Amino acid sequence: GRDTEPPLKEVEGAVVIVDPFSTGAFLASESQTEQLELIFVLQFSTMIALLIKKLLSQSIRLQTVEALQDLPFPILAVIPGAETGVELADQLSSRLGLRSNGTTQSIARRNKYYMGETVRAAGVRAVKQEICSNVEQMVAFLEDIKDEDGNLRCVVKPVQSAVNGIGILNENVLVQEFLRGKEYVVDKVSKDGVHKLVAIWEYDKRKANGANFVYFGMRLKPSDSELAKAMVPYADKILDALGIMNGPSHMEKLELVVMVVKELGFQSQWSVS
Repeated sequence: GRDTEPPLKEVEGAVVIVDPFSTGAFLASESQTEQLELIFVLQFSTMIALLIKKLLSQSIRLQTVEALQDLPFPILAVIPGAETGVELADQLSSRLGLRSNGTTQSIARRNKYYMGETVRAAGVRAVKQEICSNVEQMVAFLEDIKDEDGNLRCVVKPVQSAVNGIGILNENVLVQEFLRGKEYVVDKVSKDGVHKLVAIWEYDKRKANGANFVYFGMRLKPSDSELAKAMVPYADKILDALGIMNGPSHMEKLELVVMVVKELGFQSQWSVS
């Protein structure tokens, strides 16, 4: 008999994933259904970064919004697939009138220095830190955070993570005080400002191969423990301070007399699919 073409599927709408790599690849896979179209927005050409100012320029944003609006089905959501997609996802979701975290605090959700200072300004305990562009600035800051024995210990990290592998340059470094204690992760998901706990993990870090710490794994912790009762409200205050009303979050923190957040990633945890 004569071959017949398969019937066209009825599409309810589309989900837009900005930078669908890293955890975004799992997110894209889980989002595929018979009724949903997936739209990928990539900010990088062949995974080589262009200048951030060009990527997020007004003209580029407008072109993307118009292209999405011209699609033959409604856009239901815009989601960042990786940390690099947070700012553009905020911009697109806001312009399209979708559920969004808005753009007012986008930079604080992406830049670790502004993240820490925004949390501190909200009256929530945050790590001592300084953004440095040269060795002299770093040394001056370290002099201010010597421990009681006069030792200089700190953590140096890029201001924006998940970018060096795709070519975006960090022109400054973030220097933070070294915190002692067990390190935990709090994963949450939020909708319209209501935050729900997904999981609490304890990092298993050990000295190995000449390094001060190597990740051996993570242990899932009970959500009804005294530790959880302290961590969860603290995590909610951080989410509120950063204006995270919708979406997944991944917070790394240390168990001290008072909880201290190290950093927050507005994405699904890469080690859990």
